[in-house]
Amino acid sequence: GIHSGSAIAGIIGHKRFQYDLCGDAVNTAARMCAYSAPGCITISDTTQSLLGDEYATLSRGVREIKGKGSMHLHYLLARTNPYLKAAEPPKVQPLSALL
Repeated sequence: GIHSGSAIAGIIGHKRFQYDLCGDAVNTAARMCAYSAPGCITISDTTQSLLGDEYATLSRGVREIKGKGSMHLHYLLARTNPYLKAAEPPKVQPLSALL
């Protein structure tokens, strides 16, 4: 799962170093994984609103997440075509114009 929010990261240990990432966003994302289908990416409503229309999503409705309560979840489907937003495609000069 992917959730957006605060997190903290750091290196733990003296002899054998480990990298650790923790925080409410990390815990929420981990718990959202339990509600995802195999091969799918579940994102929170917070993350979906930050992505805007850059990515296509499918609403999964409201689910009860342990320790968080009701959350609106989405499946992340694909990145949308960036050229759909442009009013016109970039202009390219023909090679003959450069000679």
